[in-house]
Amino acid sequence: MITQPFSSLVTQVFDTYWSFFPNHIAPQIHELFCQEKDNNMEENLLDVCCGSGHLGKYFLEKGFSVTGIDLSDQAIKLAKEKTKDFGSQASWIKANASDFDLNQKFTLAVSTFDSLNYLEDLNALENCFKCVYKHLLDKGFFVFDLYTAMGMKKLNNFSIDETETLTSIFRGFYDGKSEKAFLKISGFLKTNNKYYEKFEDNLTLHVFQISIVEKILRENNFKDVRYYKIGSDKLKQIEFPESLERVMICARKN
Repeated sequence: MITQPFSSLVTQVFDTYWSFFPNHIAPQIHELFCQEKDNNMEENLLDVCCGSGHLGKYFLEKGFSVTGIDLSDQAIKLAKEKTKDFGSQASWIKANASDFDLNQKFTLAVSTFDSLNYLEDLNALENCFKCVYKHLLDKGFFVFDLYTAMGMKKLNNFSIDETETLTSIFRGFYDGKSEKAFLKISGFLKTNNKYYEKFEDNLTLHVFQISIVEKILRENNFKDVRYYKIGSDKLKQIEFPESLERVMICARKN
């Protein structure tokens, strides 16, 4: 992730068992981009907090050039392995979402799976917006999702899921008032040598008020800020983002 990348084993678990969300949201973002983009726009993607490359691979298969950044060495390694057949069409770089300079411009930037909630504060979020804006071509799009305060309340829970190869335990806490929520992901993963290996990550998520997020976007020259609900097969524009547990936000440069 960003200032707190997942451990190597948790990254592997996400890649193998919990890839539903990026695979689900990728075609919805692609459809939105195709509907909104100018006809002569290039098709190149910047994936901020790219994880192990599931979303990026979808866009590669659609003919995009893709650059992904993440702080996790394991995520970058898995993304490279997953997309090796695409050659120079794909580039995966270890970098911080709040402080990166790739010397390249893109028509579409994305950040999904509530990755930006893991940034440490509003300053880090604004720095991320500035970096993304710098890397967008004129009229380029930035599409990202965030957990809202309502969504954070669902983290205030305890759950266990068991299969033959994976036992995962989620412990979350959010008091409904503060700016931070806490999540512990732990469990046991069956490895290639048929033994079970323990994993454990303790994570902090920041609860960003969506109205403040929009204000920061506009202060950094993003225009046409819109909100979307993630559907079963397409994004649906909405007016009241705090009514959702997770909201997709789309903003445009110039």
